[in-house]
Amino acid sequence: MSLAKVSRYNTRLDAEMASQFLNAHGIPAEVRGTREYSSHLTGSDYGSFELLVEARDLELAKHRLQQNEEGADKQKLPTSARTYLRRAVMFAFMAMIIVPVIFNVASMQSLRNFRKEEAPSVYRTISTWTVVLLQLPTFILMYLIAKMLTH
Repeated sequence: MSLAKVSRYNTRLDAEMASQFLNAHGIPAEVRGTREYSSHLTGSDYGSFELLVEARDLELAKHRLQQNEEGADKQKLPTSARTYLRRAVMFAFMAMIIVPVIFNVASMQSLRNFRKEEAPSVYRTISTWTVVLLQLPTFILMYLIAKMLTH
């Protein structure tokens, strides 16, 4: 069985939906690919995913997907520029808060493990305070954002 690439997708979800669409129409399809490193940190599924079918089904698969896309374009709901702006602002705030928080949590977990392994000493105390102080900018930023949003 020789596989051929029908299309490439930026998210696993889009690739899997296309695969299921083709499978539902009698065209066996599978998805292969990997997520980007950053998607592991943010929980997204961005990456590079290829939709593959048997070579003999390639043209039919492309045709079915094109028909599906044309039908989807007719069904799209209108989205205003204001909606996109709200989304952009929301994601910008999330990027400032969530990613630093994830790294802060990972940092504190590592610090906890360090403190378990390291015997009590001046080095352990100084190291602990250094890591804790490095967390402050994120907490200050979160406080300022919360204060700004509540006024």
